Amino acid sequence: MAQILTPLKKSKMTVGEWRFTCLLRDYLDDDYLVWYNVGTNGNARRYPDFLIFNPAYGLWCLEIKDWYLGNVTGMNPKKVVLKADGQEKSLTNPIEQARDCCLPVINHMQKDQRLCHSNGKYQGKLLFPWGFGAVMCNWQRSSRLSAKAGELLQACFPPHLTWYKEDILEGGLDRDGFLAKLHAMLPYRFPVRLDDEQSKRVRAHIYPEFIVGAQGEIFIEEPDHTEIVKIMDNAQEKEARSLGSGHRVIHGVAGSGKTIILQHRVRQLAEAHPQKPILVVCYNILLASLLKARLDDVVNIEVCHFHDWCGQMKTQYDIKIPRSENYADKLAETICAAVIDGRIPRGQYHAVLIDEGHDFAEDWLRALVKMPEGANSKEQQLLLLYDDVQTLYPGRHGINFSLSSVGIQAQGRTRILHTNYRNSEEIYRYADNFIHHFISNTALSAATENALAHDDIDDEESTTMNSEQHIPIVAGTSGGGRNGHEPEFLSFASRNEEAQAIIAKIRTWHDEGTPYGDIAVLCHAKWQGEILAKKLYAAGLPLQNATDGNVRKNYRPDPQRLLVCTIHSSKGSEFPRVIVAGVDTLPDGTANLEQSARILYVGMTRAQERLCLTAAGDNAFTRVLPQTVVDTPRHITGSHALLDCYGCDAALLGDAEGLEDLLREAAQAAGATILAAHFHHFGAGAGVTGVLLLAESHLSIHTWPEHHFAALDIYLCSGDIARARRIIEAALRPAHSDWRVFPRGCGDKVLS
Repeated sequence: MAQILTPLKKSKMTVGEWRFTCLLRDYLDDDYLVWYNVGTNGNARRYPDFLIFNPAYGLWCLEIKDWYLGNVTGMNPKKVVLKADGQEKSLTNPIEQARDCCLPVINHMQKDQRLCHSNGKYQGKLLFPWGFGAVMCNWQRSSRLSAKAGELLQACFPPHLTWYKEDILEGGLDRDGFLAKLHAMLPYRFPVRLDDEQSKRVRAHIYPEFIVGAQGEIFIEEPDHTEIVKIMDNAQEKEARSLGSGHRVIHGVAGSGKTIILQHRVRQLAEAHPQKPILVVCYNILLASLLKARLDDVVNIEVCHFHDWCGQMKTQYDIKIPRSENYADKLAETICAAVIDGRIPRGQYHAVLIDEGHDFAEDWLRALVKMPEGANSKEQQLLLLYDDVQTLYPGRHGINFSLSSVGIQAQGRTRILHTNYRNSEEIYRYADNFIHHFISNTALSAATENALAHDDIDDEESTTMNSEQHIPIVAGTSGGGRNGHEPEFLSFASRNEEAQAIIAKIRTWHDEGTPYGDIAVLCHAKWQGEILAKKLYAAGLPLQNATDGNVRKNYRPDPQRLLVCTIHSSKGSEFPRVIVAGVDTLPDGTANLEQSARILYVGMTRAQERLCLTAAGDNAFTRVLPQTVVDTPRHITGSHALLDCYGCDAALLGDAEGLEDLLREAAQAAGATILAAHFHHFGAGAGVTGVLLLAESHLSIHTWPEHHFAALDIYLCSGDIARARRIIEAALRPAHSDWRVFPRGCGDKVLS
């Protein structure tokens, strides 16, 4: 059965659209992704009736029309003239309309080298075919037309691009016939299936709003961008698209895509009602800044942390705040009371979306529920997202009150997300094993609550949870499907040794090709972060220190700078590589044990690919973490990298002069000093061997043009080895490359 990623409701579709949907659902297998009436990427969003993608075959765009042939008074390949209510209207030919819907996306993808042939006859062309056409639900092939009219019809509606009534009626095409007609719409077929990463890039070009992180414009700014694109998987996208109106609650484990779903919902609501304000509120200052950055292009939305919103209400409605030792608490208390008693008007926003709701006090939620417009909970647009395990603040223990007690009426409109998509399998297991040492709540399993038991086609409401009840911790499962490195826990004799190891780890990761912006260093307390940030800065590492309040308020992700912040501030964020420092400083007394365990769990689950925890002492947490065996410390003398490039242009690999120029450029970009060079070409059609002797060691290459393959060896005792890699790959444009880095002087372990 095809994966239909958009919600479908028969009552809102034409008869022809519904018929065709049923055929897609019944005849296509689950390798086919189907979208219905969703705007695609481009300067002007287009809304094709159906977009279909299969990584083994290609992309289709179809328009569905319920027109009657008898109402057509004229046509050409561009336009069709229809008579309706005594008047003639000139409309775009639906085949041309389908082509126009698809073309902007195709043009975008043709600028992406990962989706195009890198050499040969089809160099620069897409790796997959694309086709377009029309389903004319009330036209019949057997219609009695004059020879001239029949010729005109075929010229304007080519048979291989046009579906007729008999194709979609019950008893028409069988499965094989349906597939044959669908595939005949494609102009050609390449015998190569797109891999998972390429398939993600296709989806990212079509619907960039589902790119994870602030990557929505990467294809515009960097058309040759070669990094891996992170995008919602099919299940996450389907969940995000299926949210309807009314009060909605999403309860999900860490990494299940709650914040991404919120971002999509904001865009969806803003596009439907651009003139109406939308409020997005969370507790965390850094998360608010991150959401602002990710939603910067959306008009008429207000993104803020809760106390910031309270401050705005105070100023706007001249609410007096009584003196108090804890101004923040008194501000929140007074503003919430003013909303309830009417001094602050209700219904100010078209929609209110609350992220990290487990950090909100009962009165805060009660006030926010009053802020969306609408007469009742079915008309109001309210979305609450939370995860009890990630409750970090003293005095708050998650949502331990009924949602209805604060006015959230989400019976039948609550979803539970069990699957962690963020972390690698190894990180997920590590964090999950850790937290269950300290959290006693009985997890609510998927089997117990029968999650997400709703029909994809009829759009029935989910009945997964009764919001009158407190919702216990959700049992998570890993769905990332990504295997990687086991997390590391490193223990040191002193805080200085710990800091030096963190510096070395960051440098190693960067040498492997990880941008600084993909690295976060997290700690428990602000003072720890301030000290650590100073040491990292003194070591020459570029960073943003979000333990500083001004940095938190104005934070924007920067690919050239790593982030230092507290674990509390990191909530809602994710990074490919994370270091959690000072594990031993977390309070582990009886009163603090569970809360500190939650904090450490949140820190662990920020990491997508690599996780390293460090300590310079002992506590209850260091005693349960499996310690990584570290080789006897040695002086790191440099980084040694091996780069294998596959699928390169044979002409480039046989050009000795060009390769020497390339290696010189790469060495200079890495900051190396060239002492000597020697390159040799083995003859016509043969390869090249060459080496640069560097003050920092060497850079060498050997090529096999007949195999479209090049092997490079780079050793630098100083400099930026990752820059050399980027220069080389940009010039050779390999279809695939392998990069391995060995830190020399610290044992035999390969760290890539």
